Amino acid sequence: MTVNRIEAKLIGPDGVRIPSANIDIHQAKYVPIIEPSRSDYLRSSRFDYKGLLPDPLVAFSPVTLKAGDDNLLIWIDIHVPSNVPPGQYNGEVRLITSDLPIVVPVSLTVWDFTLPDRSTCRTSFRFTRYANRFLFPYHKTETKEDRYALSRAYIETMAKYRITPTGPMSAGVWHPDNNGRGSTPQEAINTYKTEADWAFNKLHFNATVIGHVSGPSLEQVTPQIVQKHVDRYLPGIKWMKKNGYLKWCTLLIDEPRPVTYRGVRQLIKAFRADEVGREVPTFAYVYNAPSYYDLHDIIDILTPINNDATGVVSPVGIKKRQLDNKETWFYYTRTAHLWIDSPGINHRLWAPSVQAFGGTGLAIWAINMWWNNPTVAKNHIQYNPWENPHTTWGNGSLAYFYPPNRLGKALPEKDMSIVPSLRMLLTRDGIEDFEYVVILKKLITQAKQQNINTTDADAAIAATQRPFITPRSWSLGETYWMQTRAAVASAIVRLQAQLH
Repeated sequence: MTVNRIEAKLIGPDGVRIPSANIDIHQAKYVPIIEPSRSDYLRSSRFDYKGLLPDPLVAFSPVTLKAGDDNLLIWIDIHVPSNVPPGQYNGEVRLITSDLPIVVPVSLTVWDFTLPDRSTCRTSFRFTRYANRFLFPYHKTETKEDRYALSRAYIETMAKYRITPTGPMSAGVWHPDNNGRGSTPQEAINTYKTEADWAFNKLHFNATVIGHVSGPSLEQVTPQIVQKHVDRYLPGIKWMKKNGYLKWCTLLIDEPRPVTYRGVRQLIKAFRADEVGREVPTFAYVYNAPSYYDLHDIIDILTPINNDATGVVSPVGIKKRQLDNKETWFYYTRTAHLWIDSPGINHRLWAPSVQAFGGTGLAIWAINMWWNNPTVAKNHIQYNPWENPHTTWGNGSLAYFYPPNRLGKALPEKDMSIVPSLRMLLTRDGIEDFEYVVILKKLITQAKQQNINTTDADAAIAATQRPFITPRSWSLGETYWMQTRAAVASAIVRLQAQLH
């Protein structure tokens, strides 16, 4: 049997249809799990599983099936426009085949509230690395124009899934004369002029790193080294301030160790000596527990490692930082939230788990590393994820996208297709769950000020926190979570009506 095409329709109140352009139809493809991901929290992963699992989401194209083939997995993603009326939408998914059509009834509840274009949950998922020069061979892109268009397409796909790349303005073709290793201040500003409006006002990203300083490089810090960083990044910071974008910018200090904390302080002191430089928030990925005590006062966004078996995140420390108007994000490298070979609910619960303990964002080191460059990752081997998605940190932890072709670099011709993962889509769902809670908490505050009963709403909030036992462990339950999300949505609608 051949499935030639798939059609989907949803019709709601007064015959209103969800536009077909808002319905994405993908086929979820399989990848082999050759070496299982490992975790000390075994109940959060498929321990010792080997075999095929679905993850890449390719645009549907006709497919012929025969006895013994893998299941055909169809994933339909619906973007509900903000201007359609709330209510129940009913319809069908129809598979047009070489035999009789296959019809599956579907229904969708549209709630009477709208999520903001710019998510409250902040993210920093690093996409552009080394001017993307290791990415382009997997698409056979040769011209500067194609590479620019391709990089923009990747970043736009991240926006579609409510994920902000670490440098959302990095599609501006990254200074090839420097071999992707950086830019002069003027080159950076030229890129910002082209990309900032697109990144923040059209794609609605909520953060960007405007300066990146390696933490280990600050161990033997000198006034000259500090001034070099200031001279490099301060002109861009001032341009962002002048043009109204500084509120989304951060100065990243990447993985400082205790031996570098003195250098970190000197660096930040130098930036804060300037009346504009002092306005850019400091942002640090950290591994070490002393960071809570030694960097608490000078790091605006502290982002400690928070893996399943190891980590230093502390709910007590997070609450203390909240009192001082400072943020805490969580930094992940080795966790079932990232792995292909863990139940899909783990990917969805990622952002809600951050929220449950007072965090405001999540960060990962890389989102598209399919290559192994000995000068960059000496001890870490990456493969073509279609053939083997395993990395040092678990299956899929560095690849939320896939090459457009299973052949990797050996694809026969240029292919500009973007292949996201099921994990990316589920992460988006969790980011929207995060937003539901933010909306409801604000309404509860307003309702209590007007002496409106919030018992049901309070219970819904409590239910969103129940699965999270500690910041490094959680309980599973897809049905529970869907019921909880519906309870939050219902409470939002009820309180909105009472407040208006």
